[in-house]
Amino acid sequence: MLIKKIKYVRLKINIDMKRLNIIIIIALFIISTNYTKAQNSTSSSTSKFALKVNMGPLLTKIKSDLFPAEERSEYGFNIGADLIYYYFNNGKIKANVSLGIGMTNYQASRRLNYAGTYTEMDYDNQMVNITETANNLVEYQNLEYMDIPLKFGFDFTMTSKLDAYLSIGATYGFKLKGMYDSKATLTRTGFYPDFNALLYDIDVAGSPYFYPQNKRMISRDNLALKNNLSLESALGVKYRFHDIVSAFVGIKYMHGFSNVIDEKGESIVRHDAGYNYSLNSVSFRNGKSQTSGMGIEIGLQFKLGK
Repeated sequence: MLIKKIKYVRLKINIDMKRLNIIIIIALFIISTNYTKAQNSTSSSTSKFALKVNMGPLLTKIKSDLFPAEERSEYGFNIGADLIYYYFNNGKIKANVSLGIGMTNYQASRRLNYAGTYTEMDYDNQMVNITETANNLVEYQNLEYMDIPLKFGFDFTMTSKLDAYLSIGATYGFKLKGMYDSKATLTRTGFYPDFNALLYDIDVAGSPYFYPQNKRMISRDNLALKNNLSLESALGVKYRFHDIVSAFVGIKYMHGFSNVIDEKGESIVRHDAGYNYSLNSVSFRNGKSQTSGMGIEIGLQFKLGK
């Protein structure tokens, strides 16, 4: 299972890197087509347009109103490019508005213990009272969105080379993919009141009477996502290497307002007609899930023309 997990992680990284490369290639193409023109500008250039390319890690969480104490933050990331228009400049303060495109990866985990009792009809249409416990249930969630941010920003001149910057705005995220990966130790018993019989320690592959003791369960599936509306803000400093090019580093914060996972209102341990199990705390429950992330952004900003 470790080898399969490693292969899964490697596949995920490869897919994410392909998306990152596409965004970077588009940004570099725009830069290259404008760089020659921008080189002709002098140090007193009054360019009103700029291109900003950024990336960085985020400590992310998928917050909910159900099991909030069991939620854990994990590392995701944000990458993107923004076209900036400076509409105000008095020498010390510059105000701008920007429109961009990017991708955000949110990851989170939950650590739970589950116990439940319910009644259902078994394979032979007999009434059975089922008791389930799932100990050491650990679940990882992975959500990805293509973001379209619209932000307002301010640059504050500190020295001839150094500026402080602030940006804040709204980001609309189009869903790309959502997955969960759960692991737990499952014990399940079945009591048949008509026969006064208790079945347990039955773990036969393909058997409709599935009542194992301390069975290691692994479940992985897609999550039904919704689009995401979030606040995006950043605070940091820029250093001008050249009149055309600046490097920046800052702190980024993202806070989601939308319910991003389509819950189905069912139990944590879900038993279907095929006698398979879905061990997850996110998609089979009643609750609201929202994204959040805080981390670092680093990148370059390029003036575009005069």
